[in-house]
Amino acid sequence: MIRVKPLISGWHTVTKEQALRFARHLYSGIVNVSEEAKLDFINQRVTGIKFTHEDLR
Repeated sequence: MIRVKPLISGWHTVTKEQALRFARHLYSGIVNVSEEAKLDFINQRVTGIKFTHEDLR
């Protein structure tokens, strides 16, 4: 089971494709932060899967 936590609401159960789309959206929208900090932030907001830099580019 993969779950994501958007910035405003609580945890939502999603598919792997939805989680990847959510993570890519966050990754591209966060500016003025290091790549590692972005990845850490995104992985804190997703459970059931861990993303790498290669997944999000």
